[in-house]
Amino acid sequence: MIYYFSGTGNSLHIAQILSRQTGWSLRPMILCDEETPEESEVTGMVFPVYGWRLPRIVEQFLQNLPLTKKRSAYFFAILTCGDDIGRTHELLRRKLKEKDIKLDAVWSVTMPNTYVALPGFDIDPKELQENKLKAAQQRLDDIISVINRRDSSITDVHTGTLAYVKTYILGHLFNRFLTKHKYFRHESTCIGCRKCERICPVGNIRCDGKGRPVWLHDCTMCLSCYHHCPIHSIAYGPFTQGKGQYICKYCCPIKLK
Repeated sequence: MIYYFSGTGNSLHIAQILSRQTGWSLRPMILCDEETPEESEVTGMVFPVYGWRLPRIVEQFLQNLPLTKKRSAYFFAILTCGDDIGRTHELLRRKLKEKDIKLDAVWSVTMPNTYVALPGFDIDPKELQENKLKAAQQRLDDIISVINRRDSSITDVHTGTLAYVKTYILGHLFNRFLTKHKYFRHESTCIGCRKCERICPVGNIRCDGKGRPVWLHDCTMCLSCYHHCPIHSIAYGPFTQGKGQYICKYCCPIKLK
């Protein structure tokens, strides 16, 4: 079983490749508080890194799901990111240990950048996007070989420079001050298509009578609404002005309900 969370399709793409090449089934993390996980010889998690830390939705998944080591003979995780992950894998390992689960293997996989909500951050140029996606496929081939052998004690991640500072200081500040729903807005060009409401993985958007989005108080900062808007009408304060949009074109959309 592969549990995944994905905002713009990068992590879903990785999870779907794993599923196709191994036959393991997929399950969105956001639905997993509704049922006990299946018995599985192999259990995996695939999700993005936000601000060099675990996305809040992943933390909720780990907290609420009654996971135990006996449910899986082998447990692995793949963390997707635009560049480096800091020490996010340490946070994950600690959370799993609280559930008496040993993380047998963890990898980071570099994917096209999606974060645009701060100055200096934007999506990657098209050529770089394609290069990252090709490299990710090659890396996954190696990862699947390791998983099939059930190799353990594997930590193969790109932590980057100042990893501790990024995760435990900057990441903490990021979550506290820079994940505020109040900065989201729609421009006057909004056509009221309600796609943002439908695509939000945590149901944090409700549209008014004209189909215009209103953000509630449970944002996980995946920026799915921004990237999926068909006319680029959603903004995050002044920070997204003039920046691009990205959706992984290779993943197959999955209806959650």
